[in-house]
Amino acid sequence: MNITPESNAGRKISSIRYAAPTHYTFKIVSYSLFSQHSIDMFESNVFESGGYKWKLVLYPNEYNRSKKKHHISLYLEVAETDGLTPGWEINAVVALFLYDQNRQTYLTFEGRFRRFHALQRRWGYSQLIPVATFKDPSSGYLVDDTCIFGAEVFVAKSTGEGECFSMIEDATSYKHTWKIESFSLIKDKEVHKSELISAGDWNCKIELSPRVMARKTTKFLYIYALKIHVSVIGYMQSVAVWFDGCAWGHEFMELECLNDPTMGFLVNDSIIIEAEVTVLGSSVSTSTI
Repeated sequence: MNITPESNAGRKISSIRYAAPTHYTFKIVSYSLFSQHSIDMFESNVFESGGYKWKLVLYPNEYNRSKKKHHISLYLEVAETDGLTPGWEINAVVALFLYDQNRQTYLTFEGRFRRFHALQRRWGYSQLIPVATFKDPSSGYLVDDTCIFGAEVFVAKSTGEGECFSMIEDATSYKHTWKIESFSLIKDKEVHKSELISAGDWNCKIELSPRVMARKTTKFLYIYALKIHVSVIGYMQSVAVWFDGCAWGHEFMELECLNDPTMGFLVNDSIIIEAEVTVLGSSVSTSTI
């Protein structure tokens, strides 16, 4: 008789896998001697994972009165807590394992995020598996009076990093006019930069570049900016993006259109670009939120 994987959000989630437990295996030989010597509870040696000490706690024959069945209970417990700072807390993803020696797979009771602290030092299952199922030869869990349990503990350690983002009420717009002369001398893919634009606590520049993008035959005037409303005199586009500290580019207009003398954008080999910058919010790095 083999226990099948089960899913029960209120109790435990189990699955089958081939990989052995990453952090600890607990092999027990002559398992039947537990009952012969009336051993109700047994603890593994202490092992380390994520900078903390742990141990497995096994109850080989717990009786469940409501179900009138005996179960094996298995818990993971924080060990050697005397050396931890007062108010200690450990957050970890924990999985417990039982080896199927017949099929060479692990029944895995997995991986949930658990919080350990002084009042909750252990986590596990009071009804990991019925004793009858565990001892059934067809299950493969107890073979030649030997069984193997295991554990994985992935500790989540906070870096303390974060940020605080604040939207700005009644955000102010900052306008800037940029005249570019000798436009025809700007080479394909050459980047031309404006002077520094101050917008409150932010400083930025506008960059433009005439270029042909890969797999496209149309030439565009590219403009790079942040949270910005940009216009070539007589031609307008609004660009609103979240700026993350890196350059951001936009196909602004076709060069054929820009160079058309009837459009009036390029006059005496000069164009005038107007930019309106509005900072809508800002982020501040913090160690705590």
